[in-house]
This record gives sequence, C-alpha cells and structure tokens, in this order.
Amino acid sequence: MAQLFSKKELYSIRNDISICELISNGLQITCQENGGLFKFQCPECNGFSTGVKKEANISRCFQCDKQFNTIEITMAALKLKFIDSVTFLQKFKNNPAHKSQKQKDTQAKDQHDSIIIDRILCLEKNVSVLTGYFDMLRRNIDQMKCQISQL
Repeated sequence: MAQLFSKKELYSIRNDISICELISNGLQITCQENGGLFKFQCPECNGFSTGVKKEANISRCFQCDKQFNTIEITMAALKLKFIDSVTFLQKFKNNPAHKSQKQKDTQAKDQHDSIIIDRILCLEKNVSVLTGYFDMLRRNIDQMKCQISQL
C-alpha cells in the first residue's frame, strides 16, 4: 500500500498546528483558558480534568488518562479515521483564518526579514552612488588645487 502522507507532512500536522487553536476553533470542543491554563472537554470521556502542554503541542485528559496530539484529538472529536483526520488538518492548517501563532510569528518574521533585506540593498545602492559622488568631488578638488598652484 502506498504511503499517503510523508513523515515531514505528518510532523508538520502534529507540530505546526496549535493544539489550543485546533481544539477551540477547528474542532469547536468546549474549552476555557483561565490564568494561562487551557482546559477542554475530553472527546473520549467528556471529562473536564484536562490540560495542554503548549511547548510539546499535546493535550491530556487526567480523568481517562488519554493523551492526544493534533491528529489523535481530531480522530476522537470528529470520529474520523486517520487519513480523514490528516486531510481535515491539512485543510485547517492551510486556512489563513486558523493559522497558529507560531505560523503567524514565522510569517511576520519572514516579512520583517524581507523588509530589512530590501533596506540593506537600498543602502548598498545609496552607498555606491555616494561613493561615486565623493570620488567625483575629490577629482574636482584635485583639479582646483592644480589650477590654484598654477596661479
């Protein structure tokens, strides 16, 4: 059987989609954030004794002891098979309205870097123009010195 998704695609689906964003906006699971703690209703047991480890992009239900990554929670919440869950997550990831903060930060950094590069190129061009201008002034000054010394 042919592999439908590359390891890179699956890694991106698991890590580049914020699990909090997915739970609240993509899967529309009942959730709340209070004092920096994100809790949601477990799609397996409907318990609310849950937590999210944002730096690892995983969630956990302490009531049924189930841990979820983005693919697993999509499968549980929408009652989908693996392939359908990954397809759903690809569409979610590519929807600009649901970009994770990490994706937004990366995009903003790329835009900022592009602006900086454009400014550096502009400055280099200006330096080149000014260097030519100063060289012309030096030649004019040298010519004037020569003319003055002949007087």
